Amino acid sequence: MASAKDKLAKGEYKAALTEAQGLVGKAKDVLAAAKAKKDELSKQWTELTEGMPQMVEAIQGKVDSLSKLKKLPKNITTEKLAEAKSGLEAVKADLAKAQESFKSGNIAEAVAAAAAVKEKAVKAMESLGISAPEPAKS
Repeated sequence: MASAKDKLAKGEYKAALTEAQGLVGKAKDVLAAAKAKKDELSKQWTELTEGMPQMVEAIQGKVDSLSKLKKLPKNITTEKLAEAKSGLEAVKADLAKAQESFKSGNIAEAVAAAAAVKEKAVKAMESLGISAPEPAKS
């Protein structure tokens, strides 16, 4: 852009015009690349968050049912249950933040946050003896 302006200032109109026309093509290329990246990130977002409500629901259900028991199963300690409860709250809070990031257009940030949330949810499920859905493990 600066080069085209310099040529224009020097009176090299034909060279300035040629260079300016080249900028239009470069701008279109950049725009296309940005759109492709946005589409890719949006697809990743959808893949990461698709099963999240069911995962949260499964964790919540297990935590609720275990909390009602007078005696926990031998593979679940009181500490494990407390850890799962706090993990569930963290998953819910972090998922809400990720959704806000996505809504405000910070798609890359939202995707990174959703990946971390998914990992936390899978760990919480495994600690409670719930098998995570296959797509969630990858």
